[in-house]
Amino acid sequence: MRWVVLAKLVLAVGLTPLSPDRAAAATDGDFADPSGTVSFLNVRDEHGLFGSAHASADSLDFSPRDFEARCASCPDQGVSRDSLTLDIQARGDRRIGYVKVREALDYTLQSFDPDGFAAVQAFVTIRIAITEIDGRAVDLPSKAYFVEFQPSSVASVLGSGMAQGVLVGSTGLVDLRALVDESGEIGLATRVRMQLGTVLFAFAEGDGSVARLEVGDADWTAWTMGPYQPVPEPSTSLLMMLGLAALSRRPRWDR
Repeated sequence: MRWVVLAKLVLAVGLTPLSPDRAAAATDGDFADPSGTVSFLNVRDEHGLFGSAHASADSLDFSPRDFEARCASCPDQGVSRDSLTLDIQARGDRRIGYVKVREALDYTLQSFDPDGFAAVQAFVTIRIAITEIDGRAVDLPSKAYFVEFQPSSVASVLGSGMAQGVLVGSTGLVDLRALVDESGEIGLATRVRMQLGTVLFAFAEGDGSVARLEVGDADWTAWTMGPYQPVPEPSTSLLMMLGLAALSRRPRWDR
């Protein structure tokens, strides 16, 4: 029966009010490491919960401090959510081949009631849209991905007990080359728009039951390819083949 509660939490995503009004976020702006091959541009934290950002090589790391859902013997679940948007721009003659998003969530559960129940759950989705191919602006549809947590996005305690740990999740490597191919375009991505949405749930019932889930770490990483060598146009390839054929037919005494 209590697992029905978690199902209700899922349905509550679109009904629960958003977090408090957005405060000035340290994540807003552009970030780049001089040693990296990409720049992270137009970074915007909707509610300012992801904390400060720091670029290291081709990764943008966030350090949240107060992005959590907490519930202490409460009749209704605690909910917290925030979203990040940013652009990843390849530098110079580089092209972006893959991107990966990772989040680590810390949880704490406790119950002193034999009939108590405490649970936390997280939903993290990301939308990726390629906005530039080989330096040329394009308008391709975005595609949704889910951050998969191991072993699961749900942690719970039934009856008396305590538990704590970390939920580590990742999109895995997202192949941007495949997205370009699916769109029918030719070339490789040089700019990508990304949006991450994170929703945290905490639920606790019974005396002394407490549930807490907090974003402990979040980062974005891009892998680039380069220097880029464009594929010759068909006409150019044909001329090269004809030239090689002509050379192969030259008389032996001309060699």
